[in-house]
Amino acid sequence: MFNGYYNISAKTANKIFIAILVFAAIVYVDVSFVNHYLFKTYSLDLGAYTKCLYDFMHGVVNDSLVYRSEPVNCFASHFDLYLVLFAPFVYVFGTYTLLVIQIVSVLVGAWGIFKLIGLYTENRIVPLFAVATFLSFFGVYHAFTFDYHSNVVATMLVPWFFYFFKKQRYICSSLFLLLIIIAKENLSLFMAFVCLGLIWDYRKDKRAIYLLLIYIVLSLLYFFLINSVVMPYLNDEGQSRGFVRYRQWGDSYFEVLLYFITNPTEIFAVLFGHPKKIDFFVCLFFSGGIALLLKPNYLIMIIPLVVQKMLAKYSLLWSIYLQYNVEFAPIVVVAVCICILKIKKEKLMDIIICGIFLSTITTLIYTIEYGSYRQNKQRTQIFRAQHYKQPKFDVTEAYSYLKQIPDTASVCASGKFVPHLCLRKEIYTFPNKKEFDTEWMLLYEEKKHIDFLLNNYMVVSTKDNLWLLRKKKK
Repeated sequence: MFNGYYNISAKTANKIFIAILVFAAIVYVDVSFVNHYLFKTYSLDLGAYTKCLYDFMHGVVNDSLVYRSEPVNCFASHFDLYLVLFAPFVYVFGTYTLLVIQIVSVLVGAWGIFKLIGLYTENRIVPLFAVATFLSFFGVYHAFTFDYHSNVVATMLVPWFFYFFKKQRYICSSLFLLLIIIAKENLSLFMAFVCLGLIWDYRKDKRAIYLLLIYIVLSLLYFFLINSVVMPYLNDEGQSRGFVRYRQWGDSYFEVLLYFITNPTEIFAVLFGHPKKIDFFVCLFFSGGIALLLKPNYLIMIIPLVVQKMLAKYSLLWSIYLQYNVEFAPIVVVAVCICILKIKKEKLMDIIICGIFLSTITTLIYTIEYGSYRQNKQRTQIFRAQHYKQPKFDVTEAYSYLKQIPDTASVCASGKFVPHLCLRKEIYTFPNKKEFDTEWMLLYEEKKHIDFLLNNYMVVSTKDNLWLLRKKKK
């Protein structure tokens, strides 16, 4: 069917590859840009991250007051150096900057998959199916349905890390390892396990093994330095702020590990003890995750991903939605392709590769149409009219209110408006700010919730619970 005698030329493969990328870009733009335009992005996370870009470009470290009532160094929440690197682009793409970067990064990651799988086979159709499967993976698609996150961008560099390591271009692979781990405080642990899993594939190459061991040590050192020294130092509570998700198991990463070593029977309950968790594993299995059972060294790679997901106390992290599953995509797709390419019977290979792709698409459709996270449906279902509507207020009216606010004015706004107003010195989320003293307020609230503001603010415009307020002059 697609293998052997049915191979295609490099020129045709490249054309199909570009067509796949274009189609994927259109879909992702539809999801991401439409949501932002219709005020379906929020102060957490797009507003906060875009405000970081603005602050870095003005020589200031963000204090997180855009969504907090008390100042906290932004690096204490997530040690994300990408925001420093991306800051200049805010002058080009404005409040859409991080959304543009996120889309481009996924397309670059798909290109990495195409190049990587091409190293394993002369068949030019298998890499195309790999790319299509990768771009259809539920974790990739749903990353676009909720704002921006740097772990998405970093994940798209993993195929390139694989590619350059396999090509024995170790300077490049080292650079990509560095670029991945600086994106977020947990990715260094992930990459340590990725390198541990790769040792089996390169077990006959001593030079590669030595380098992978160095990568593992450096990644672990970086993980413990950032999570146990730097982030606690930046946080008044003396811990990484992300650790709050796991505090029910102990007061440190070591205590959490010790707890499960001494209580091994709880591991099964933690992994599978909730319908959302089972839902995730089923979706992962039918999106190519079955290959992880056939290639156990790639199963090792996802251990920290599963642990950080399932040990979290917030059930949303267990689910199949948002950005919490994107890191699985390159590992699963590469494992699938390696397993498929070992099949000697061409017809069987053709059936399986088509089956995996169709299963991945079917799983994606299930997560979009039939998943349980209702809040995500209008941001996700691009083939339904609700995706292109803002049901709560008149979008045109909201933009007319935005235009009335001076670029230099201090603003307190409802969360859905913050991402559109964050390129300024002072921007806060209502009602998180303790003192309502900004020059302007843009709110979507019932009147009874803002009556207390009207002593100090005049109503500039209002319609259907949409309020534009300006502070009264004394």
